[in-house]
Amino acid sequence: MEKLVAFWRRNRLFIISIFGFFFVMNWCGRMIMPPPSQKPVEAVAPLVEANAYEDGVPRLKSYEELMTEKAARTERNSGSFFLFVMLLTALLLIGYYAYKKGWISSILPQWVRFSSGLYFDRKTGRLLMKLFVYNNTAESKTFMQPQLFFRKGGAKRSFVIKNGAFPLTLTPGTGHSIVIDVEQFWEKVLDLKGFNRIGASIDTTFGKNYRTMAYPRWFVVGKI
Repeated sequence: MEKLVAFWRRNRLFIISIFGFFFVMNWCGRMIMPPPSQKPVEAVAPLVEANAYEDGVPRLKSYEELMTEKAARTERNSGSFFLFVMLLTALLLIGYYAYKKGWISSILPQWVRFSSGLYFDRKTGRLLMKLFVYNNTAESKTFMQPQLFFRKGGAKRSFVIKNGAFPLTLTPGTGHSIVIDVEQFWEKVLDLKGFNRIGASIDTTFGKNYRTMAYPRWFVVGKI
């Protein structure tokens, strides 16, 4: 009982809003929908005899019966559409509330995203690599200094990227990106010639390592 009372105190405004919304929608629906016809069908003379069947063939319906059935179908369709709009709006409100409370994120798959891409600098034309790390989990995660690695056949050279933002702690739902000038490595490390496939990796304080593919030097996706 105490849990129910606590839940009511935390969410009473939302619950009252939902019930108020349904009440207003129901009242508006009654105002918009036309009242059912009170005119008795018997008051209008049918166009054909009221015999049920003749030689096994059903009799034709009168004009008044056809109009009455058409009005009933229109009223049912209007009511169904209005009910659909009400339910859709209610679901959107509930979904938004669940998102704000973090209920949706708790049931969705959770992961850490680490990606890289090669770009050209718009002004200088130099080759750049953009690294992006995103924390889509329910807990804060700490990431160490990223590393850039160069491959040539089976050989590999790795370099730690010195950046003041790392070690970096990302709270749930946040990310961070850095841009690295790749050309400087070929310029400063002479024996790196021929190592034309570039990738990146990053270590964490929670025991996992994330790595991207080693893209060839010509694999450029755009400019930044």
